Amino acid sequence: MSEPSEDQASQGDAPITIQRRRSRVHKGEGLWLMSFSDMSLILMSFFVLQLSYSTPNKHKYDNLNSAIKEQKANVDLSAKSVPVENLRTLSDKIRTLIKQKHLEDVAFVTSDIMGLNIEFRDQLIFNPGSSELNPQAKVQVGVVLNAIASAPGDYRLIFEGHTDDLPVGKGKYQSNWELSSARGIALVNTFKARGVTENRMTVHAYAQTKPKVPVKGLSGEALKKARAINRRVVIRLE
Repeated sequence: MSEPSEDQASQGDAPITIQRRRSRVHKGEGLWLMSFSDMSLILMSFFVLQLSYSTPNKHKYDNLNSAIKEQKANVDLSAKSVPVENLRTLSDKIRTLIKQKHLEDVAFVTSDIMGLNIEFRDQLIFNPGSSELNPQAKVQVGVVLNAIASAPGDYRLIFEGHTDDLPVGKGKYQSNWELSSARGIALVNTFKARGVTENRMTVHAYAQTKPKVPVKGLSGEALKKARAINRRVVIRLE
């Protein structure tokens, strides 16, 4: 047998090259996914911002929650028919008590999107320049405070102290800040004695910084009346 030639040997040792066919991608193919992704991100950001700037309406939430509880009570035949208490029923109860005690001129009930506000003129609960509860308050306002204290445990109580713009005289407190905070703390102790737990209560002291009636430019009886209105304590239920 003849030996292979040098050319044949070199051809046998040469590597075999396999050529792959490249798939052709048409221009613009799949680019819609990028646009869709961008649009989805923009929409998500819009709804996140809308949610962050929205304010929950406590009254609407309460009404819905009460309706659900009443529906459950109706389904459970063994359950007793007990009225569900919420901000609306509390508001009606407190307004009735204020009317019964003839306190319409010194006690007020208002509501906003966050909850319920019960406002008292300061002389109704506290002596002038003092954080000691007025003995008269225990008789006149005690029943109203009891109604507030009986609010369901999922409501928070916020005590706001407000003073007029006059500096405090020589006495226990060096400033209106100290006086307004001391009155808030006095209310905390009052409601603590009525069974309200401390983790449900907060004190906000505002001194003269949030007047209901601006006193700038007032004088005489108008100024005196405005200052009397600005001296107040507010109990918020949220």
